[in-house]
Amino acid sequence: IRRQRQMCIRDRLSFEQDLEDYLASNIEALEKGLKLVGRQVEVATGRIDLLAKDSEDNLVVIELKAGEANSSSLTQLLAYISAIRDEKKTENVRGILVAHDFADKVIYAVRLLPYVKLKKYRVRFEFENIKP
Repeated sequence: IRRQRQMCIRDRLSFEQDLEDYLASNIEALEKGLKLVGRQVEVATGRIDLLAKDSEDNLVVIELKAGEANSSSLTQLLAYISAIRDEKKTENVRGILVAHDFADKVIYAVRLLPYVKLKKYRVRFEFENIKP
């Protein structure tokens, strides 16, 4: 069982890295007008997956979750937003939490946070025949 958990964790981390790689190259797929500022940006509260600027030059903190985003995922995003606001001395910072699904508590909480958006991703596989 422990080995299965380790494999699941590795798969999740790998997928999260794949998601980060994709969005770093295609940031506008997340929101029109976004421009990538940095990846794995160190702040006082940890490491931000992606940092971007929107079309109005506001900073956007992007936190990625391979599976379901729970309340600790939201807390992590809020801590990053707060740290960036302190470091950059600006209130013009918002966040996007990207996940495959969201815990009900997260959805309810974000209703009260106008500067946080939730984005759900979907994965689509395509297959092609290879002729030997």
